[in-house]
Amino acid sequence: MSTSIDIKSLSRFETVEDGRSFGMLAEDVSGRSVRLTFPTDVLSSLVMTLPQMSTAAIQRYRNNPSARVVYPLAESRTELSTDLSTRILTLKTPDGFTVSFAVSDD
Repeated sequence: MSTSIDIKSLSRFETVEDGRSFGMLAEDVSGRSVRLTFPTDVLSSLVMTLPQMSTAAIQRYRNNPSARVVYPLAESRTELSTDLSTRILTLKTPDGFTVSFAVSDD
């Protein structure tokens, strides 16, 4: 059996001192504080899942299969990796969200 919690807002995140887990703190619709704790090992799958979740939600909300979440770009940077065979493309939004991609010569 699963528990359903209706989240009103996200408050902040925290990591434990040794970095083995992180928590997302939120407030539910009744005003109670809620903490979701994850092992750091799931962070990559969470990061990869959130864009798919947001796209699916906005497409249903707008009843438009081509709708998507679009962020303004404040900065982009390309640099060589230490092995000199891969370029790293880094994109940054005005609010500080940053994502980097490995780009091979292929």
